[in-house]
Amino acid sequence: MGGATLGINRRTLLQLITLLVFTVSLTGCNWDKIAQDGLYPTKDVNKTKVPDAPAGYEDFYLSLDVEFPDQAVATMGAHGWFKQINNDPATPVIIFLHGNGMNLGSMVSSNLLFMLEDLNTHVAVVDYPGYGKSTGSPSELSMNSMADATVDWLQARVPGSPIYVWGHSLGAAVAMGLASRRQDDLAGWAITSAWTSLEEVAKIHYGSAWNNVSAAWKAINAFNQVLQAQSLNLPGVIHHGDKDDIIPFDMGQRVFQALGNPTSEFVELTGRGHNDVFDDSRTWEAMERLLAR
Repeated sequence: MGGATLGINRRTLLQLITLLVFTVSLTGCNWDKIAQDGLYPTKDVNKTKVPDAPAGYEDFYLSLDVEFPDQAVATMGAHGWFKQINNDPATPVIIFLHGNGMNLGSMVSSNLLFMLEDLNTHVAVVDYPGYGKSTGSPSELSMNSMADATVDWLQARVPGSPIYVWGHSLGAAVAMGLASRRQDDLAGWAITSAWTSLEEVAKIHYGSAWNNVSAAWKAINAFNQVLQAQSLNLPGVIHHGDKDDIIPFDMGQRVFQALGNPTSEFVELTGRGHNDVFDDSRTWEAMERLLAR
């Protein structure tokens, strides 16, 4: 399969964090903004414009009413693309959730969108609130709402088709949450380059500065995949590169060890890092095994 350049590498991530810390030192400490912009770098990501839907794809738009802990409700919108390959209700559909350094435009330019087509399933890809043509602000709450709405839309669009969710990095966190919430509506799941919790991975990159981020921000961005895995009985697969310098390899292992379903598969991608996992045939072979179950 063709190559894909995905997400943000460690050097770029550290440069972004350094820039944010420097900016805050000049303008006043707003650690919630540092955390928001570090996890969701939408300003940089959206320099890649989202084009018209590629040939064979249709646009879909989702309206989201996101309720926050203080009971405030924000209306947001999510934009996605869907490709239906046939009218057979037995054909699966994959929802793919990208990393924090991508939008639908970079899924095209990296070739990842078209690599997904080789699995011979229907394909649904969607941008998080604040990404691409989606509106609103990204958070675990808004992304959960987007993921649930995508499942609901697909159930109406291709009724009866088995639905699988697959996410990479930040998308893995969203996918794990969706799989744990909607087990009765999904046929399987896959997560690639997964972390244990945002708290743990943030401390690796921010160190003690993470303690300055407010409890309120952390409450709507917990992304605790170990906790979600404990209640997940649906079979799935976890891929992780053993050279990953963004999300340590042992985090993927720990999420796997927490799973409630012992029939799930862990795929160690030896020699792979964080952003080259889709160049590895083992990633795709594991997906083919999951779809064949």
